[in-house]
Amino acid sequence: MTKTQIMSKKFITDWLRIALTNGIGPKTFNTLIEIFDKNPTKLIENLPNFTKNNNKLILCSELDVEIFLTNLEKMQGKLILSCDDKYPKLLKNIEDNPPFLTILGRLELLNSPCVAIVGARDSSTNGNIIAQKLARDLVDNNITVVSGMARGIDASAHKSALNQFVNIKKYNLCSEHIASTIGVLASGIDFMYPRDNIGLYKAMYENGLIISEKQIGIPPSADAFPQRNRIISGLCLGVVVVEAGKRSGTLITAGYAADQGREVFAVPGSPLDNRSEGTNNLIKAGVTLVQDTNDILNNIYFLREKEKFFKMSSSIIPEKSKNESLMVKNNPIEVYKNLSLNLEEYTQYIDQNEHNAEEYTNENGLSSLEIAYQEYLENTKEIDRIKNSIKTKLSFTPTSFKDVSNDIENSSSELINIILTEMELNGQIERKYGNMISLVRENKE
Repeated sequence: MTKTQIMSKKFITDWLRIALTNGIGPKTFNTLIEIFDKNPTKLIENLPNFTKNNNKLILCSELDVEIFLTNLEKMQGKLILSCDDKYPKLLKNIEDNPPFLTILGRLELLNSPCVAIVGARDSSTNGNIIAQKLARDLVDNNITVVSGMARGIDASAHKSALNQFVNIKKYNLCSEHIASTIGVLASGIDFMYPRDNIGLYKAMYENGLIISEKQIGIPPSADAFPQRNRIISGLCLGVVVVEAGKRSGTLITAGYAADQGREVFAVPGSPLDNRSEGTNNLIKAGVTLVQDTNDILNNIYFLREKEKFFKMSSSIIPEKSKNESLMVKNNPIEVYKNLSLNLEEYTQYIDQNEHNAEEYTNENGLSSLEIAYQEYLENTKEIDRIKNSIKTKLSFTPTSFKDVSNDIENSSSELINIILTEMELNGQIERKYGNMISLVRENKE
Protein backbone atom coordinates (compact mmCIF):
# COMPACT_ATOMS: atom_id res chain seq x y z
CA MET A 1 0.00 0.00 0.00
CA THR A 2 1.56 3.29 -1.07
CA LYS A 3 1.10 6.60 0.68
CA THR A 4 -0.36 8.00 -2.55
CA GLN A 5 -3.11 5.39 -2.44
CA ILE A 6 -3.74 5.99 1.23
CA MET A 7 -4.09 9.73 0.75
CA SER A 8 -6.22 9.62 -2.40
CA LYS A 9 -9.77 10.86 -1.94
CA LYS A 10 -11.22 7.71 -3.53
CA PHE A 11 -9.29 5.45 -1.15
CA ILE A 12 -10.34 7.41 1.95
CA THR A 13 -13.96 7.63 0.82
CA ASP A 14 -14.26 3.90 0.14
CA TRP A 15 -12.49 3.04 3.40
CA LEU A 16 -14.95 5.18 5.37
CA ARG A 17 -17.99 3.92 3.45
CA ILE A 18 -17.23 0.43 4.72
CA ALA A 19 -16.21 1.50 8.23
CA LEU A 20 -19.34 3.63 8.73
CA THR A 21 -21.78 0.98 7.50
CA ASN A 22 -24.19 -0.26 10.15
CA GLY A 23 -23.55 -3.96 10.72
CA ILE A 24 -19.81 -3.81 10.03
CA GLY A 25 -17.89 -3.45 13.29
CA PRO A 26 -14.11 -3.08 13.74
CA LYS A 27 -13.37 -6.83 13.89
CA THR A 28 -15.45 -7.53 10.77
CA PHE A 29 -13.92 -4.56 8.96
CA ASN A 30 -10.38 -5.71 9.78
CA THR A 31 -11.09 -9.23 8.57
CA LEU A 32 -12.66 -8.07 5.31
CA ILE A 33 -10.04 -5.45 4.48
CA GLU A 34 -7.29 -8.03 5.07
CA ILE A 35 -8.97 -10.47 2.68
CA PHE A 36 -8.81 -7.85 -0.06
CA ASP A 37 -5.24 -6.69 0.59
CA LYS A 38 -6.31 -3.44 2.30
CA ASN A 39 -7.97 -2.29 -0.92
CA PRO A 40 -11.37 -0.80 0.05
CA THR A 41 -12.50 -0.33 -3.53
CA LYS A 42 -11.99 -4.02 -4.28
CA LEU A 43 -13.78 -4.89 -1.04
CA ILE A 44 -16.82 -2.79 -1.99
CA GLU A 45 -16.95 -4.53 -5.37
CA ASN A 46 -16.93 -7.97 -3.70
CA LEU A 47 -19.06 -7.19 -0.65
CA PRO A 48 -22.26 -8.56 -2.27
CA ASN A 49 -20.60 -12.00 -2.43
CA PHE A 50 -20.40 -11.99 1.38
CA THR A 51 -23.93 -10.69 1.97
CA LYS A 52 -26.03 -12.83 -0.36
CA ASN A 53 -28.55 -13.63 2.38
CA ASN A 54 -28.73 -10.19 3.99
CA ASN A 55 -30.75 -7.44 2.32
CA LYS A 56 -30.54 -5.20 5.40
CA LEU A 57 -26.84 -4.31 5.02
CA ILE A 58 -26.79 -0.94 3.27
CA LEU A 59 -23.39 0.53 2.45
CA CYS A 60 -22.77 4.07 3.73
CA SER A 61 -23.13 6.56 0.87
CA GLU A 62 -20.39 8.73 -0.59
CA LEU A 63 -22.49 11.78 0.30
CA ASP A 64 -22.56 10.82 3.99
CA VAL A 65 -18.79 10.36 3.97
CA GLU A 66 -18.34 13.75 2.29
CA ILE A 67 -20.51 15.43 4.95
CA PHE A 68 -18.50 13.71 7.70
CA LEU A 69 -15.17 14.86 6.26
CA THR A 70 -16.45 18.41 5.68
CA ASN A 71 -17.64 18.70 9.28
CA LEU A 72 -14.34 17.32 10.54
CA GLU A 73 -12.40 19.88 8.51
CA LYS A 74 -14.59 22.74 9.79
CA MET A 75 -13.62 21.98 13.37
CA GLN A 76 -9.95 21.56 12.38
CA GLY A 77 -9.98 17.89 13.25
CA LYS A 78 -7.83 15.26 11.58
CA LEU A 79 -8.54 11.78 10.29
CA ILE A 80 -6.17 8.83 10.58
CA LEU A 81 -6.94 5.50 8.92
CA SER A 82 -5.66 2.29 10.47
CA CYS A 83 -3.47 1.72 7.39
CA ASP A 84 -1.71 5.08 7.93
CA ASP A 85 1.86 5.19 9.25
CA LYS A 86 0.71 7.74 11.85
CA TYR A 87 -1.84 5.34 13.34
CA PRO A 88 -0.77 4.27 16.88
CA LYS A 89 1.41 1.17 16.58
CA LEU A 90 0.28 -0.40 19.84
CA LEU A 91 -3.39 0.17 19.08
CA LYS A 92 -2.98 -1.34 15.63
CA ASN A 93 -1.95 -4.63 17.23
CA ILE A 94 -5.28 -5.26 18.98
CA GLU A 95 -7.62 -7.43 16.93
CA ASP A 96 -10.58 -5.01 17.03
CA ASN A 97 -8.61 -1.82 16.46
CA PRO A 98 -10.74 1.05 15.07
CA PRO A 99 -10.68 1.39 11.25
CA PHE A 100 -10.15 5.14 11.71
CA LEU A 101 -9.58 7.75 14.41
CA THR A 102 -10.73 11.36 14.48
CA ILE A 103 -8.45 13.60 16.49
CA LEU A 104 -8.11 17.12 17.88
CA GLY A 105 -4.81 18.41 19.19
CA ARG A 106 -1.21 17.25 19.13
CA LEU A 107 -0.87 14.38 16.68
CA GLU A 108 2.65 13.44 17.85
CA LEU A 109 1.26 12.14 21.14
CA LEU A 110 -0.34 9.16 19.38
CA ASN A 111 2.91 7.23 19.17
CA SER A 112 4.54 8.46 22.38
CA PRO A 113 4.99 6.01 25.30
CA CYS A 114 1.64 5.95 27.13
CA VAL A 115 0.25 4.72 30.45
CA ALA A 116 -3.46 4.92 31.30
CA ILE A 117 -4.81 6.13 34.64
CA VAL A 118 -8.46 5.20 35.16
CA GLY A 119 -10.84 4.95 38.08
CA ALA A 120 -14.06 5.87 39.82
CA ARG A 121 -16.26 8.77 38.75
CA ASP A 122 -17.31 9.35 42.38
CA SER A 123 -13.69 9.41 43.49
CA SER A 124 -12.49 10.34 46.96
CA THR A 125 -10.18 13.27 47.71
CA ASN A 126 -7.35 10.86 48.44
CA GLY A 127 -8.01 9.02 45.19
CA ASN A 128 -7.81 12.29 43.24
CA ILE A 129 -4.55 13.25 44.98
CA ILE A 130 -2.99 9.88 44.10
CA ALA A 131 -4.13 10.12 40.45
CA GLN A 132 -2.74 13.66 40.19
CA LYS A 133 0.64 12.67 41.61
CA LEU A 134 0.97 9.61 39.38
CA ALA A 135 0.04 11.63 36.29
CA ARG A 136 2.45 14.45 37.17
CA ASP A 137 5.34 12.04 37.74
CA LEU A 138 4.64 10.08 34.55
CA VAL A 139 4.67 13.25 32.44
CA ASP A 140 7.90 14.26 34.21
CA ASN A 141 9.34 11.03 32.82
CA ASN A 142 8.06 11.84 29.32
CA ILE A 143 5.24 9.30 29.48
CA THR A 144 1.86 10.41 28.15
CA VAL A 145 -1.17 9.83 30.39
CA VAL A 146 -4.28 8.35 28.76
CA SER A 147 -7.78 8.32 30.24
CA GLY A 148 -11.47 8.55 29.32
CA MET A 149 -12.39 12.21 30.03
CA ALA A 150 -14.91 11.19 32.72
CA ARG A 151 -15.45 12.86 36.06
CA GLY A 152 -13.38 11.84 39.05
CA ILE A 153 -10.10 9.97 38.57
CA ASP A 154 -10.04 10.48 34.78
CA ALA A 155 -10.40 14.26 35.04
CA SER A 156 -7.83 14.48 37.87
CA ALA A 157 -5.25 12.56 35.83
CA HIS A 158 -5.86 14.65 32.68
CA LYS A 159 -5.64 17.99 34.51
CA SER A 160 -2.48 17.11 36.40
CA ALA A 161 -0.75 15.81 33.26
CA LEU A 162 -1.68 18.96 31.34
CA ASN A 163 -0.46 21.25 34.10
CA GLN A 164 2.85 19.45 34.31
CA PHE A 165 3.36 19.62 30.54
CA VAL A 166 2.59 23.37 30.53
CA ASN A 167 5.02 23.97 33.41
CA ILE A 168 7.79 22.00 31.71
CA LYS A 169 7.35 24.02 28.52
CA LYS A 170 6.94 27.32 30.37
CA TYR A 171 10.23 26.99 32.21
CA ASN A 172 11.94 25.23 29.29
CA LEU A 173 12.96 22.37 31.56
CA CYS A 174 13.36 19.93 28.67
CA SER A 175 13.43 20.92 24.99
CA GLU A 176 12.66 17.39 23.81
CA HIS A 177 9.70 16.85 26.14
CA ILE A 178 6.46 15.93 24.35
CA ALA A 179 4.45 13.90 26.88
CA SER A 180 1.09 15.29 27.97
CA THR A 181 -2.30 13.56 27.99
CA ILE A 182 -4.76 11.84 25.62
CA GLY A 183 -8.50 11.74 26.18
CA VAL A 184 -10.48 8.94 24.51
CA LEU A 185 -14.14 9.84 23.96
CA ALA A 186 -17.18 7.57 23.74
CA SER A 187 -18.76 10.15 21.41
CA GLY A 188 -17.72 12.18 18.39
CA ILE A 189 -14.83 14.57 19.10
CA ASP A 190 -17.24 17.51 18.76
CA PHE A 191 -19.44 16.27 21.61
CA MET A 192 -18.26 17.54 25.00
CA TYR A 193 -19.34 15.07 27.69
CA PRO A 194 -19.68 15.51 30.60
CA ARG A 195 -20.45 19.21 30.23
CA ASP A 196 -18.61 20.16 33.42
CA ASN A 197 -15.36 19.08 31.70
CA ILE A 198 -15.68 21.73 28.98
CA GLY A 199 -12.67 23.65 30.36
CA LEU A 200 -10.60 20.46 30.36
CA TYR A 201 -11.73 19.74 26.78
CA LYS A 202 -10.46 23.13 25.57
CA ALA A 203 -7.16 22.78 27.43
CA MET A 204 -6.57 19.33 25.93
CA TYR A 205 -7.28 20.65 22.45
CA GLU A 206 -4.38 23.10 22.91
CA ASN A 207 -1.81 21.03 24.81
CA GLY A 208 -3.00 17.43 24.68
CA LEU A 209 -4.97 15.21 22.34
CA ILE A 210 -8.62 14.18 22.02
CA ILE A 211 -9.48 11.10 19.97
CA SER A 212 -12.53 9.04 19.04
CA GLU A 213 -13.50 6.16 16.77
CA LYS A 214 -16.91 7.79 16.22
CA GLN A 215 -17.89 10.16 13.46
CA ILE A 216 -18.77 13.80 14.09
CA GLY A 217 -22.05 14.51 15.90
CA ILE A 218 -22.45 11.11 17.60
CA PRO A 219 -23.45 11.48 21.29
CA PRO A 220 -22.24 8.95 23.88
CA SER A 221 -24.38 5.87 24.47
CA ALA A 222 -24.32 3.21 27.19
CA ASP A 223 -22.55 0.62 25.03
CA ALA A 224 -20.03 3.16 23.68
CA PHE A 225 -18.18 3.47 27.00
CA PRO A 226 -16.99 -0.15 27.26
CA GLN A 227 -16.14 0.01 23.54
CA ARG A 228 -14.06 3.13 24.24
CA ASN A 229 -12.21 1.35 27.05
CA ARG A 230 -10.49 -1.08 24.69
CA ILE A 231 -8.90 1.94 22.94
CA ILE A 232 -7.66 3.40 26.23
CA SER A 233 -5.84 0.18 27.07
CA GLY A 234 -4.85 -0.47 23.44
CA LEU A 235 -2.91 2.80 23.23
CA CYS A 236 -0.90 2.05 26.35
CA LEU A 237 1.96 0.00 27.70
CA GLY A 238 0.06 -0.39 30.96
CA VAL A 239 -3.10 0.61 32.82
CA VAL A 240 -3.20 1.96 36.39
CA VAL A 241 -6.49 1.57 38.28
CA VAL A 242 -7.12 4.11 41.06
CA GLU A 243 -10.35 3.36 42.94
CA ALA A 244 -12.89 1.01 41.37
CA GLY A 245 -15.93 -0.63 42.91
CA LYS A 246 -16.64 -4.33 42.61
CA ARG A 247 -18.67 -3.83 39.40
CA SER A 248 -16.99 -0.66 38.16
CA GLY A 249 -16.69 -0.06 34.42
CA THR A 250 -13.03 0.68 35.11
CA LEU A 251 -12.51 -3.05 35.57
CA ILE A 252 -13.56 -3.51 31.94
CA THR A 253 -10.52 -1.44 30.94
CA ALA A 254 -8.31 -3.58 33.18
CA GLY A 255 -9.78 -6.70 31.56
CA TYR A 256 -9.07 -5.38 28.07
CA ALA A 257 -5.51 -4.50 29.13
CA ALA A 258 -4.89 -8.05 30.34
CA ASP A 259 -6.37 -9.53 27.16
CA GLN A 260 -4.20 -7.23 25.04
CA GLY A 261 -1.03 -8.24 26.86
CA ARG A 262 -0.63 -4.92 28.69
CA GLU A 263 0.61 -4.52 32.24
CA VAL A 264 -2.11 -3.88 34.85
CA PHE A 265 -1.38 -1.84 37.99
CA ALA A 266 -3.69 -1.08 40.92
CA VAL A 267 -3.57 1.31 43.86
CA PRO A 268 -4.73 -0.41 47.07
CA GLY A 269 -7.39 1.17 49.25
CA SER A 270 -9.21 0.77 52.51
CA PRO A 271 -11.34 -2.40 52.75
CA LEU A 272 -13.98 -0.18 54.37
CA ASP A 273 -14.37 1.88 51.17
CA ASN A 274 -16.50 0.30 48.43
CA ARG A 275 -14.52 2.28 45.86
CA SER A 276 -11.49 0.13 46.64
CA GLU A 277 -13.12 -3.29 46.40
CA GLY A 278 -12.36 -3.66 42.69
CA THR A 279 -8.74 -2.49 42.96
CA ASN A 280 -8.05 -4.69 45.98
CA ASN A 281 -9.50 -7.68 44.11
CA LEU A 282 -7.18 -6.93 41.17
CA ILE A 283 -4.19 -6.99 43.52
CA LYS A 284 -5.34 -10.29 45.02
CA ALA A 285 -5.55 -11.62 41.45
CA GLY A 286 -1.88 -10.79 40.92
CA VAL A 287 -1.64 -7.36 39.25
CA THR A 288 1.20 -5.01 40.23
CA LEU A 289 0.51 -3.06 43.43
CA VAL A 290 1.22 0.68 43.15
CA GLN A 291 2.12 2.81 46.15
CA ASP A 292 4.02 5.46 44.20
CA THR A 293 5.15 6.17 40.64
CA ASN A 294 8.34 4.12 41.03
CA ASP A 295 6.23 0.98 41.10
CA ILE A 296 5.18 1.89 37.53
CA LEU A 297 8.53 3.25 36.38
CA ASN A 298 10.34 0.10 37.51
CA ASN A 299 8.32 -1.78 34.89
CA ILE A 300 8.75 0.84 32.17
CA TYR A 301 11.99 -0.53 30.72
CA PHE A 302 10.31 -3.89 30.11
CA LEU A 303 7.17 -2.20 28.80
CA ARG A 304 9.14 -0.03 26.38
CA GLU A 305 10.93 -3.09 25.04
CA LYS A 306 7.47 -4.59 24.46
CA GLU A 307 6.46 -1.40 22.63
CA LYS A 308 9.52 -1.64 20.38
CA PHE A 309 8.50 -5.18 19.46
CA PHE A 310 4.98 -4.02 18.53
CA LYS A 311 6.37 -1.18 16.42
CA MET A 312 8.75 -3.54 14.64
CA SER A 313 6.19 -6.29 14.04
CA SER A 314 4.40 -4.59 11.15
CA SER A 315 7.69 -3.93 9.32
CA ILE A 316 9.26 -7.39 9.75
CA ILE A 317 6.31 -9.35 8.34
CA PRO A 318 7.25 -10.09 4.70
CA GLU A 319 5.01 -9.23 1.79
CA LYS A 320 3.00 -12.15 0.40
CA SER A 321 4.66 -13.83 -2.54
CA LYS A 322 2.73 -13.72 -5.79
CA ASN A 323 3.49 -17.42 -6.17
CA GLU A 324 1.98 -18.52 -2.86
CA SER A 325 -0.22 -21.59 -2.94
CA LEU A 326 -3.94 -20.94 -2.74
CA MET A 327 -4.58 -24.14 -0.77
CA VAL A 328 -6.78 -23.62 2.29
CA LYS A 329 -4.36 -25.41 4.58
CA ASN A 330 -1.63 -22.92 3.60
CA ASN A 331 -3.47 -19.66 3.10
CA PRO A 332 -7.11 -19.52 4.24
CA ILE A 333 -7.49 -15.82 3.42
CA GLU A 334 -6.52 -16.32 -0.24
CA VAL A 335 -8.75 -19.35 -0.62
CA TYR A 336 -11.76 -17.74 1.01
CA LYS A 337 -11.31 -14.66 -1.13
CA ASN A 338 -11.53 -16.82 -4.22
CA LEU A 339 -14.41 -18.90 -2.87
CA SER A 340 -16.42 -15.67 -2.85
CA LEU A 341 -16.29 -16.05 -6.65
CA ASN A 342 -18.29 -18.66 -8.51
CA LEU A 343 -16.55 -21.79 -9.76
CA GLU A 344 -15.96 -20.47 -13.29
CA GLU A 345 -14.44 -17.22 -11.99
CA TYR A 346 -12.36 -19.14 -9.47
CA THR A 347 -10.79 -21.48 -12.02
CA GLN A 348 -10.14 -18.59 -14.40
CA TYR A 349 -8.41 -16.70 -11.61
CA ILE A 350 -6.15 -19.66 -10.85
CA ASP A 351 -5.41 -20.27 -14.55
CA GLN A 352 -4.50 -16.61 -15.14
CA ASN A 353 -2.11 -16.34 -12.19
CA GLU A 354 1.57 -16.88 -12.77
CA HIS A 355 2.58 -20.23 -11.25
CA ASN A 356 5.24 -22.74 -12.19
CA ALA A 357 3.79 -25.53 -14.31
CA GLU A 358 4.90 -28.19 -11.85
CA GLU A 359 3.03 -26.49 -9.00
CA TYR A 360 -0.27 -27.39 -10.63
CA THR A 361 0.73 -30.76 -12.05
CA ASN A 362 0.44 -33.89 -9.93
CA GLU A 363 1.54 -37.47 -10.46
CA ASN A 364 -1.68 -38.20 -12.35
CA GLY A 365 -0.98 -35.41 -14.82
CA LEU A 366 -4.01 -33.29 -13.91
CA SER A 367 -4.14 -29.84 -15.44
CA SER A 368 -4.18 -26.64 -13.38
CA LEU A 369 -7.91 -26.27 -14.15
CA GLU A 370 -8.68 -29.80 -12.91
CA ILE A 371 -6.61 -29.27 -9.76
CA ALA A 372 -8.35 -25.93 -9.16
CA TYR A 373 -11.71 -27.69 -9.43
CA GLN A 374 -10.65 -30.34 -6.90
CA GLU A 375 -9.39 -27.64 -4.54
CA TYR A 376 -12.63 -25.75 -4.92
CA LEU A 377 -14.73 -28.78 -3.96
CA GLU A 378 -12.43 -29.70 -1.08
CA ASN A 379 -12.35 -26.17 0.34
CA THR A 380 -16.11 -25.67 -0.06
CA LYS A 381 -16.77 -28.86 1.93
CA GLU A 382 -14.34 -27.74 4.62
CA ILE A 383 -15.99 -24.32 4.95
CA ASP A 384 -19.47 -25.87 5.07
CA ARG A 385 -18.25 -28.22 7.81
CA ILE A 386 -16.96 -25.31 9.89
CA LYS A 387 -20.16 -23.29 9.36
CA ASN A 388 -22.31 -26.17 10.56
CA SER A 389 -20.01 -26.75 13.52
CA ILE A 390 -20.20 -23.07 14.50
CA LYS A 391 -24.00 -23.08 14.37
CA THR A 392 -24.04 -26.17 16.60
CA LYS A 393 -21.63 -24.79 19.18
CA LEU A 394 -23.06 -21.25 19.45
CA SER A 395 -26.23 -20.21 21.26
CA PHE A 396 -28.03 -16.94 22.02
CA THR A 397 -25.76 -16.59 25.07
CA PRO A 398 -22.44 -14.93 24.07
CA THR A 399 -19.43 -17.24 23.84
CA SER A 400 -15.80 -16.18 23.46
CA PHE A 401 -14.15 -16.56 20.07
CA LYS A 402 -11.28 -18.41 21.73
CA ASP A 403 -13.61 -21.06 23.17
CA VAL A 404 -15.41 -21.53 19.84
CA SER A 405 -12.13 -21.75 17.93
CA ASN A 406 -10.66 -24.29 20.36
CA ASP A 407 -13.81 -26.40 20.14
CA ILE A 408 -13.70 -26.83 16.34
CA GLU A 409 -11.26 -29.55 15.37
CA ASN A 410 -8.74 -29.40 12.52
CA SER A 411 -9.35 -25.75 11.62
CA SER A 412 -7.25 -22.60 11.88
CA SER A 413 -8.57 -19.72 13.98
CA GLU A 414 -7.87 -17.46 10.99
CA LEU A 415 -10.25 -19.39 8.75
CA ILE A 416 -12.88 -19.62 11.51
CA ASN A 417 -12.71 -15.84 11.94
CA ILE A 418 -13.27 -15.27 8.20
CA ILE A 419 -16.26 -17.62 8.19
CA LEU A 420 -17.70 -15.87 11.26
CA THR A 421 -17.34 -12.58 9.39
CA GLU A 422 -19.43 -13.85 6.49
CA MET A 423 -22.01 -15.25 8.92
CA GLU A 424 -22.20 -11.87 10.69
CA LEU A 425 -22.67 -9.98 7.43
CA ASN A 426 -25.54 -12.33 6.61
CA GLY A 427 -27.22 -11.73 9.94
CA GLN A 428 -26.59 -15.22 11.36
CA ILE A 429 -24.33 -14.26 14.27
CA GLU A 430 -23.54 -11.14 16.26
CA ARG A 431 -20.10 -10.06 17.47
CA LYS A 432 -19.89 -8.28 20.79
CA TYR A 433 -17.02 -6.39 22.38
CA GLY A 434 -14.63 -8.55 24.34
CA ASN A 435 -14.47 -10.92 21.33
CA MET A 436 -17.77 -12.55 22.28
CA ILE A 437 -20.10 -14.14 19.70
CA SER A 438 -23.75 -15.25 19.78
CA LEU A 439 -26.42 -16.45 17.40
CA VAL A 440 -28.99 -13.90 16.20
CA ARG A 441 -32.65 -14.66 16.85
CA GLU A 442 -34.74 -14.80 13.72
CA ASN A 443 -37.11 -11.86 13.38
CA LYS A 444 -40.52 -13.43 12.80
CA GLU A 445 -42.68 -10.64 11.50
